[in-house]
Amino acid sequence: MLNDILAELNIEATDAVMVGDTIIDMELAANANIAAIGVTMGVDKREHLATKHPIAVVDNYLELAAVLGLEYIETKLA
Repeated sequence: MLNDILAELNIEATDAVMVGDTIIDMELAANANIAAIGVTMGVDKREHLATKHPIAVVDNYLELAAVLGLEYIETKLA
């Protein structure tokens, strides 16, 4: 599935990263040879996500932005 999406977008697996909150997300990434980042703001706990050897497991969006090398800008919706 992920490989089909990458092919459609003309993106190499080495240029992609899967961000997910479940073991299934981590397994999908591994099966597609895509780096994965686990996020604990969803379904699975850090300990479970870490068993699938993601490049990082983060607890919030600030940490995710840092791992991705992005600047996090907090916004407040009215």
